[in-house]
Amino acid sequence: MGCMKSKNKVSHHSESGIDKEWLEERKKKDQEVFQAKAKNNKFSLIDIIIGCQNLPSLDTFSAADPLVAFYTEKSYMSNKWTLKGLTEALRDTPNPTFQKSFNMAYYYDTEERIKIELYDVDDFKEGVPLEKHTYVAQ
Repeated sequence: MGCMKSKNKVSHHSESGIDKEWLEERKKKDQEVFQAKAKNNKFSLIDIIIGCQNLPSLDTFSAADPLVAFYTEKSYMSNKWTLKGLTEALRDTPNPTFQKSFNMAYYYDTEERIKIELYDVDDFKEGVPLEKHTYVAQ
């Protein structure tokens, strides 16, 4: 695993120091695991770690400022996607490996699709909607 300078990282934590979004995500994941065990489904818990290489610079005076949105499909081939979370936004980082990973249960007997969208951050304030950033790729 590579190292990143801390000045490149932008993290969003609550005042109490606990990331409430992560805590809610963890609770949902625990509930999903409990339900899967109750149904006796065969599954594995997986962590998805996202990294990119050679991202283009879309801004005049800086390198890429990447952010990734992670989606899962509600039901196979429905083309209805649920946003599961966002990575941290990184400043001036053309080759990012994001610290935030995404946990999910992978069921052996079902096909599941995920979607990853890459954005170039234009405003580093907390709570800025994705539409305000520059869409790069899917």
